[in-house]
Amino acid sequence: MNESINVRTIQTLTTLKNAFLAFSSETQESLLVLENELHRTLDRLKTEVDLRRRHVAACRSAVDFAERVLRECEAQEDEDYTPDCSAEIYELQEARRSLQNTQEELEISQIWFSRIQRAIEQFRTHIRRLKDLATDRTESAKAFLDRGTGDLERYVDASPPPTTAATSSNVYPTATLATTTPPAGRVNQSGKTSDQWAERGVVMVNVADLPMPEGITNALDFRKIPIDKMKKGLKQLQEMLPVIQNGVGASKDYWAEHDRELGLDYPNGYLRIYEAFYGHDAIRVEKSDDQYEIINGRHRVWLAKVMGIHKLPINVVELT
Repeated sequence: MNESINVRTIQTLTTLKNAFLAFSSETQESLLVLENELHRTLDRLKTEVDLRRRHVAACRSAVDFAERVLRECEAQEDEDYTPDCSAEIYELQEARRSLQNTQEELEISQIWFSRIQRAIEQFRTHIRRLKDLATDRTESAKAFLDRGTGDLERYVDASPPPTTAATSSNVYPTATLATTTPPAGRVNQSGKTSDQWAERGVVMVNVADLPMPEGITNALDFRKIPIDKMKKGLKQLQEMLPVIQNGVGASKDYWAEHDRELGLDYPNGYLRIYEAFYGHDAIRVEKSDDQYEIINGRHRVWLAKVMGIHKLPINVVELT
């Protein structure tokens, strides 16, 4: 029985993985823009409701004033004098009419605000599903492709030298599985060749051990996310870490529920911070001989150093 396999163009798997990563990055950026726009829309509607509520209060004060003026006019009446209070009566009628109109406008704006708020919350359910697809599901697909690519690379590295015919056909040679040996090396994310790179997952790392990222000097270098927003996120993370590290808050569901209890939307909530540091977009470094190289999250590392933060959760890939 022939137990050999024919391996062709491993690069196809890498291309597919890159397509998944591009989809994940572009989708997350688009969802963040959409969330910000939804947040601004609700803010504008709330401002309109508050404005109409202030109009109602002002009209109610005008009615109180007109009633007082009319009473004062009518109080001047005695046996010999009957004042003409027609102007005061007219002013009171107009004030009451204005109050009624503004109350109706307020009621309509409150109804529409409630309807739109419910519609946005329902729409956010779909946003969360798409975000899950672009983060956890895509990360699972990437991990699967990484494992498959690694297995195929090890298989090809263990194969005997190609024959002339195989070399001229742009096809990887056939090899017998029973005679495989460990690979001589593989390429990591930064293009280095090593004996073996092991995924350590997200672990706490001393910020002082990380190199100062190059090319970042001030707030003007923060283009994707404003520095103030990133600084707020790092401060939120410090609040979250004790809960995450004791295991209670080590899930997206916990922080989603936490945001609901506090009435926080996604852009301003804790779930976004959890996903930024423990999800697909986590800070990622490669460690070799106690030296770190930052692969992803340079701006967060730079800001953490400036803020004097001692430790950060970081996805570490280590040379063993």
